[in-house]
Amino acid sequence: MADAHLDMFVATVDGRPAGRGGLYQAGDIGCVKGLHVAPAFAADGRVATALLAQITTLARRLALPNVCTQAPADATEFRAALLAAGFIPAGQIVEYDRT
Repeated sequence: MADAHLDMFVATVDGRPAGRGGLYQAGDIGCVKGLHVAPAFAADGRVATALLAQITTLARRLALPNVCTQAPADATEFRAALLAAGFIPAGQIVEYDRT
């Protein structure tokens, strides 16, 4: 993926790929993108926590005052990792379907 606005991280556990996630920059806003943890490593939240720590550290280094992301309502583990990383719920996206 070649995008000058996106920095991606890959997490490994004992040399095995365990997860990935990135920081997308749009002006002075950062957005957590593509965060995924392999099911074998998702249970305890350590991989998600480590990835979010790297992403937020990069955002601080880049002096981005705002970092956002989206989390589905049923993604309880991801939402817990976001809260632990200092993110707070700031709104809700309502989906509309046209029939």
